[in-house]
Amino acid sequence: CVGTMQSFDERLRARVKDMIAHTAEEIEYKYDVEIEVDIRSGHPCVENDAQLTYEAMLLADSHGFVVKDLEQRVTAEDFGYYSQLYPSLFYCLGVGRDSGRRHTASFLPDERALAVGEEFMYQLALNILNK
Repeated sequence: CVGTMQSFDERLRARVKDMIAHTAEEIEYKYDVEIEVDIRSGHPCVENDAQLTYEAMLLADSHGFVVKDLEQRVTAEDFGYYSQLYPSLFYCLGVGRDSGRRHTASFLPDERALAVGEEFMYQLALNILNK
């Protein structure tokens, strides 16, 4: 059996893995069969630091940016490794309506968004370092 297991909580993910392994062992014993369980972890969950999120929202609001609280996503993201080690913030920068699909050759953001994003990140870093 092959499948995907996604979670917003690393502790829950570990618990489910243990439950699957335990259930497989019980089935092996009861039915005298051999089961191979191979659960690959994949990327860890991305967890935004609450204080960094608050600081970013204040800054965005002060610049008149539209802030949208996105629904949780189960997107695999390398950034999850960073957020396990350091207070982190993963956010999306709007780059125009007709920019194409991200992660494709047709993605063509409005270049003005790059300067806005750069300035926002710079100012956010200064705000945090000066506290």
